Formats: sequence, structure tokens, C-alpha cells
Amino acid sequence: MAPNADFQFTEGHVRILLWMCDSHQEWIDNASAELMRNGEQPSDNLMRCREGIADLKCWAYRLLEVIEATPFDDDDEEYDDEEPDDDDLSELADFINNLESQWHGDRSAGGRSAHPLQKLQRWLVSLFG
Repeated sequence: MAPNADFQFTEGHVRILLWMCDSHQEWIDNASAELMRNGEQPSDNLMRCREGIADLKCWAYRLLEVIEATPFDDDDEEYDDEEPDDDDLSELADFINNLESQWHGDRSAGGRSAHPLQKLQRWLVSLFG
């Protein structure tokens, strides 16, 4: 299957990515602080995750700059110049709250469950491995 090169990141995609990076960065910072309080050193994997998130945020900010610098096409019917109404804002707030509650629920679950990326990796290995 050939990759589809028609996909374009929107500002919304990038902003969600930045929000996710901020959430994960906060979790890593809290975990590192807890380890340091206990007299332990954070693992190399945790530090690599921290670096990876920082790299991803830099990439997202550069992508956001490109998106914002791209001239707006007035002929594009997908976008409009109207301000979002209260319903749109409340839907967005509900969506963000739902994501945060799911993320915190997954993090505070009793046992250690596999991270979604680990699940994806296992699935890919099962297909090709």
C-alpha cells in the first residue's frame, strides 16, 4: 500500500500535538521530581523520552510557523472568517476535558497497562514479524 501524500496538517492538528506534548512533559517532570525526592536518578529511557518530547515540540512549533505563514486561500470553502460561537467553544472544551480525563484515567489505572504506542508496535510486529 502506497502512502497517501495528500494529508496536510492543520493548525488544529498541531495545537493538539502541542497540548499532548505539554501533558506528557508535565508527567515526565513529575516522575523525575518524585525519583529525585526518593534519592534515585531518572532512567536513561525517561531522559530520552524527555528529549524526544522536546524535539517533537520544536518540530510542531516550526510546522505551526509554516502553517501561519501560508497565505490564506479565499476560494477554499472549507474555512470561513466567522468567529466561533459558544456551541463550538463548548464542544472544544468538552473534547479537551474528555481527552484529559481519559489520559489521567489511563495513567492512574491500577496495573501497568501497555502504552498505546507499545500496543501499536506489538500489532505491527505481529503483522510483519
